[in-house]
Amino acid sequence: MASLAGREVANTYKDILHVYNGTENQGLEVTTKRVFDGEGVGSPLYLGTDFVEVGTSNNADNSNFKIWGDGTGSDQPYFLFNTSDGNVSLENGDLSVSGTITSGTIALEAENGSSTNAFTIDNSGNLQTTIPIESSNTITTTATIKVGTGDNEMKISGSNGRLSKGADKGNIELKDTSVSLQKNGVNLFEAKENGVLEPRTISALDPLPSSPSTGSMAVKVNAITSDAEFFIFT
Repeated sequence: MASLAGREVANTYKDILHVYNGTENQGLEVTTKRVFDGEGVGSPLYLGTDFVEVGTSNNADNSNFKIWGDGTGSDQPYFLFNTSDGNVSLENGDLSVSGTITSGTIALEAENGSSTNAFTIDNSGNLQTTIPIESSNTITTTATIKVGTGDNEMKISGSNGRLSKGADKGNIELKDTSVSLQKNGVNLFEAKENGVLEPRTISALDPLPSSPSTGSMAVKVNAITSDAEFFIFT
């Protein structure tokens, strides 16, 4: 039974738990103390007046909640919850998550302790990195990478091979058999794989240079007849 009433000490002392850190008869204090049974066998539980630790370390820390690994020494992994700032971390080990992580913003801080985020992802899915993204593997075949916001937003689209800026600015599209310069998705100029260059329109007779220098070249094109003249100035 759980009650000690009416039972002899010799038959129950092993089941009585107590805290101890080297000094007798102090009870619980702010600094966590290890919990032992009545025979002096230590448990992995450390208790204080405000904090608790679980593990095999004797390094009491009265500002954190820790769960230590089963290794030895200062390099053993432990789970840490800092009660002063709410940060949760896993030290000296790898974090593996098989379920869903829900967070307003996810940030990975640089390991050097500089408080600089290596990258952040907000709750809209926007990714920001402190250094350029480098990858030897395909992100996805249809992914769109965005840099900047609004009219200055640069996008690289994996679905159509297009590099674009803003909602209504220029695009460069890398097609299977050509490369095109576009405005609002309409070709302004296209270079074919056979070397043919195709402008969208020719709207007027192009004037010759007013003060050509020696060695200059110019093409005079008639927009009506499509006749062209080629000039080399000597």
